[in-house]
Amino acid sequence: MPRDFLAIRPGNKGVALDALFSDTVDLAVDGQPIQTKAVYVGAGGDIAFVPSGQTTAVTYVAAQTGSKIVMSAKRILSTGTTATSLVADYDEFRE
Repeated sequence: MPRDFLAIRPGNKGVALDALFSDTVDLAVDGQPIQTKAVYVGAGGDIAFVPSGQTTAVTYVAAQTGSKIVMSAKRILSTGTTATSLVADYDEFRE
């Protein structure tokens, strides 16, 4: 994998996700809904999320510390998520 994959590209937006985990509320920044493009895993564990355009949760098991996972998520669930220090590259939400 090219090294620049891990870099946040100019124009991309990023947000720390740990405070935004919720089983009932979609991700939002400054009141505006967002969807992730990728998530950086600061401390490994499971990531439970609802993909954009879906209603059923998916869990990535044993996401490794320091990895960046390409995922389009509208919600990161507090139940089932054990990974921490997550940071998302995101776009405004479109569904």
